[in-house]
Amino acid sequence: MTKLGWGIVLVLTAGVQDVKRPMPEPPAQKEAEKRIRELFRQEYAKRAPTDKVALAQKLIQQAREVKDDPATRYVLLREAQDLATQADAARVALEAVDLLDKFFIVNAPVLRLGVLAAAAKTAKTSDDAKLLAPKFLSLVDEALGTDQFDVAEKAADAAQAQARKSKDLPLMTRAEAKVKEIADRKAKAEKLKKAREALVRNPDDGEANFLVGRQVCYVSGRWEEGLRLLAKGSDLLVKAIALKDMASPTDPAAQVAVGDHWWDLSDKEEEPAKTNLRARAGVWYERAASRAGGSDRERAEKRLAEVREDRLGSRRQWVTLTDPRPAGVPAKPGEPVVLKAAAGKAFHAILEGVPPGEHDGFSARVRFGEDRKSHGGLLFESDNRIAYVDSESNTFIVARMEGAKWIKDFEKECPRRDLYAITVLLTAGEYVLYLDAVEQGRLKTTLSRMVQIGLQTSHGVCTFEHLRVRRKD
Repeated sequence: MTKLGWGIVLVLTAGVQDVKRPMPEPPAQKEAEKRIRELFRQEYAKRAPTDKVALAQKLIQQAREVKDDPATRYVLLREAQDLATQADAARVALEAVDLLDKFFIVNAPVLRLGVLAAAAKTAKTSDDAKLLAPKFLSLVDEALGTDQFDVAEKAADAAQAQARKSKDLPLMTRAEAKVKEIADRKAKAEKLKKAREALVRNPDDGEANFLVGRQVCYVSGRWEEGLRLLAKGSDLLVKAIALKDMASPTDPAAQVAVGDHWWDLSDKEEEPAKTNLRARAGVWYERAASRAGGSDRERAEKRLAEVREDRLGSRRQWVTLTDPRPAGVPAKPGEPVVLKAAAGKAFHAILEGVPPGEHDGFSARVRFGEDRKSHGGLLFESDNRIAYVDSESNTFIVARMEGAKWIKDFEKECPRRDLYAITVLLTAGEYVLYLDAVEQGRLKTTLSRMVQIGLQTSHGVCTFEHLRVRRKD
């Protein structure tokens, strides 16, 4: 098993996403491969696994920098995946797959299955198996998301095999549950197929409209396409909400009400329906938040923050700190943490109660009072770095401690709000900093996990809510 460590690298972007291109034609790939192999002829000649990994990492870096040559970028990543797989460096190979999936129309679950299957062949110890099993389980979810049941079944079988080898009962239970879930999803897929056929025969079939609309909206998240189906469906409650949604209300109270309806439905659903329903609610909260008043505005802003945070990782990855008592600050489990500092002073608290295991993300909502005098944010990297909001100047700032002084890495103007969601993610040797789930900047680091996280306020009072950490897969 590779000595380079594990962890699927999540390639995160902000703003407009790169448009995926089709795979380059074979002649273009062949020409690009010829150039790449000629350029790196000496590196390709080295056969040791460590040399292959080094070359794979170099090719990945080159692929990140290539922008106007899709054939070269594709082959760089394809070669990196092959080299890393040969060298038993699954983490590096999966990073190449992530980038292929980001830039090109590829069957990512099939590619990931190939990488993990190769890793499974060389997994010798129970610790190796314990690391592999969750990767296969994540792949099951990805494959099910695109109805690739054959890939899901192979991944689930591999997960079971690795779980048994690991002798980890919770992993074995999760793997067995996935096998049952696949069978259930296949049965639902067959039912959905029949519903689609029924719609061809009778476009007004209420049950068929509901089943297909539910799939399109709840599972696939294609609301503009599926709302009209739900509005003709047999579920009267969902039908009424869909009709209100399609009416496109402009009054902020009515917009919040539509969002509330979808949000309430999400409480009764499992993933991915829960997240997609919340995302639809977020569309209406977004429209209403700046104009709504009183409790409507407060609820819309709070839920909108949750929707935005959902975009930064699956719900399974995030763990709420239900007992986030910082050192020296009283707080009951589940309650917000209130920190106070005198004018011109700062107060910080390192968090206790962080669940065991390695984490690559930390997030919290920071609430400011009406006086708008305080600063508040998240400490990370053994309290040597901070990401915070200056509520007086409406500025998001990231800084590091040098000696006894904070040195700013960057700062950006931000909207004036009472509540902000600050998130720090660690991926591929970089901290990625977010404000309200929008990327603000990146910082290089040698760390692969979050260490000693905390909270800090200065010049006044800040309230910290919804503290969460993200488990490394």
